Amino acid sequence: MKNLTLAAFLLLTCISVCAQNNPNMTTPLPFREIPAYPESYSAESVVARMIDGLGFRFYWATEGLRPEDLAFRPTPESRSSDTTGESVLKNHF
Repeated sequence: MKNLTLAAFLLLTCISVCAQNNPNMTTPLPFREIPAYPESYSAESVVARMIDGLGFRFYWATEGLRPEDLAFRPTPESRSSDTTGESVLKNHF
């Protein structure tokens, strides 16, 4: 379950970062707002709600990032956000 949640979060992260850099997008991106609460609670709805919350927070934390921001490396040995996203997509999906 932990790996599934991590994989879902990383996928959403990569999609969000790539989509926010596309100036031709006319449709609103997912996770701009959190959907309404479900009528009933189950394990699946709780996990879905958690992923919605993570996506929402990440969407607003990365809004307006420029390519320079995504390419930033604190040290030469570290990875940039772009590099991390690309390696996650390549290795896990």
